[in-house]
Amino acid sequence: MKFNSLLIGILLVAFGHNAHSQKLKYKDIFPLIENKDYETAITQINAFLSNSKNDDHANANLQKGLYFERKTDEFHVISDSIALLASNDSAIHYLRIAKTLITDKELSKNDEYYQAYYRRDLRTGDFDIKLSDVQLDIEKKLLSMENLNKYARIIHQNLKVGNRSYTASNEQYRHLITLYGDENEFALMSSELEQADLEGMITRSDSITSAMDMIRDAVSKLGKKGYSPEINFIEIKEFGVEGKSKTDFYANDIKVWDYSLWSQNLQSKVRMDVNKMRDKLNTTYSKLKSNYDMAKMGGGINENDLVQNLDPTLKSQLRKLDKNPLPEKLLDLLIDETKFEFITSKKLNTRLADENDVNYQIMVSDSINTIIDDISDKVSVIIEPYTTVGAKKYPKFIAGNYGGEFGLIKYKQATENKYAKEKNKWKELSSYWNEKSKWGVSEDLADSIYLIPKTDSSYMSMEFSKFYTLSITEDDSLNIYALGLEFQGDADKGYLAKIGNDRIIKWKVNFDLDKFVYDDEVLKVSGSYAPSSEGSISGYLYNSVPESENNFILLNCESTGELNWSSAAKITNEPVSIKFNDIVKETNVFLMEEEALESYDGEDPIYVVFDRKGTKVR
Repeated sequence: MKFNSLLIGILLVAFGHNAHSQKLKYKDIFPLIENKDYETAITQINAFLSNSKNDDHANANLQKGLYFERKTDEFHVISDSIALLASNDSAIHYLRIAKTLITDKELSKNDEYYQAYYRRDLRTGDFDIKLSDVQLDIEKKLLSMENLNKYARIIHQNLKVGNRSYTASNEQYRHLITLYGDENEFALMSSELEQADLEGMITRSDSITSAMDMIRDAVSKLGKKGYSPEINFIEIKEFGVEGKSKTDFYANDIKVWDYSLWSQNLQSKVRMDVNKMRDKLNTTYSKLKSNYDMAKMGGGINENDLVQNLDPTLKSQLRKLDKNPLPEKLLDLLIDETKFEFITSKKLNTRLADENDVNYQIMVSDSINTIIDDISDKVSVIIEPYTTVGAKKYPKFIAGNYGGEFGLIKYKQATENKYAKEKNKWKELSSYWNEKSKWGVSEDLADSIYLIPKTDSSYMSMEFSKFYTLSITEDDSLNIYALGLEFQGDADKGYLAKIGNDRIIKWKVNFDLDKFVYDDEVLKVSGSYAPSSEGSISGYLYNSVPESENNFILLNCESTGELNWSSAAKITNEPVSIKFNDIVKETNVFLMEEEALESYDGEDPIYVVFDRKGTKVR
């Protein structure tokens, strides 16, 4: 593009209107050169010289020569070679003309055009413009331009040799990547003939290196700065993405893909990694299939025998060769199916038969649903073209264990049908056990406590239950303790109940709400548990109704269901913390953070102490 623009510019000026050139005077053009507006100046000089009366103007020809010299320096010896040589030829042409036209008479007559050569004579000390200085400068420029022309052509000849060798390897590589998705596929699926084709890439690397040696020698003699060619072999790290591009041998630094190294590494991968992986794959499948068969039959296996995860060594070997290996999916699927068969077998998983263990039923049904989801996700990948490619990568594994690609499709259909039914079954069971877990029910079914405590200060009427749960806690034996209000018409009570893991109410105790007033419409009541002596449980109720004479009730109950005491009091705010002194058996109810106690100087109580009988002592 640079060369074309240059030629067009020259032609336009060469055939410019003669009438225009006759109007031009060189003294009007030269100020443009002094201001370094070379593009405008050279256009006008071309028009000026197009007039035959002006074609022997010395400085006009010199300025054209200098202009093309500057343009030559702007071009890269390789990437802009055509434009460079054209500009180089023009520079030589006009500099030679200028050399013949510049004389002492010219310098004397038009010295204002040669001020760049105005310098002091070291012998005489006088300032002057000497013809010898001008001629020497032009000769140096001519020598440089002629030298550039000679060695630039040598460089191009050897670049063509290297380029042909590299292009052959590049085309071979580009052909191979159309056959396989990545180099690991190549290692897993390629034939011996295709592997042998890689040898040519190694041989061609030598011819490229030899050509570059000759290029560097020519460059050293060129003397032109800005071009010092080096060839860099770049490792192909990502097959099919890297290595495809055609290298620009005419760049300053030549970067070529190292097809030789890639070929050697690939051959080594085929020899070493693939065979080791296949041996490990067969061994792992045999073990996992044996576990699955025993779990399905309901015998010969225990929980410790269950394989939870795929062997990391095999996984590493597979992932090294395949980003998304089909055998890994199939083996993970087999592991999940074995877990499902084991966990859902009441013969092997005896806890599953215990319907009184509600917490376990919730946990196991959720776990089974997760396993089913995992199985569904994993089996969903068994589709074309994934299976087609996988069968080609692992032909013995797929054919021997699944009956080939067609066998995989049949396996997928059977698996999807089976676990679609299981999903419906276990989803219903999970819903049943989760709903059951929310209720504590008495043996006679007279009482049913909703075990989901209130979450805010607003009260919504619960017509389905007379119990309003404020707080729950759980002990190490998975027993639940529910604390709250029991609505009994005109004489509501507080309650504390123990509910077993089977969600049967083991006991329930009531305590009086002594002058504990609250609004039935907006129930501003909260509750929680407090520390107590071993073998007992303590809790409290609090309301934020200002007119309530007592707004705090603390109670203590034996773990067997016997109420020890309940005590009512009026406090300024809901407790910030409660601590139990096990030595004196006192309960300390703090109404502000302990760190603030020492600096507090108000009159309101800052803590309340209850003794072992529930009496407020201070």
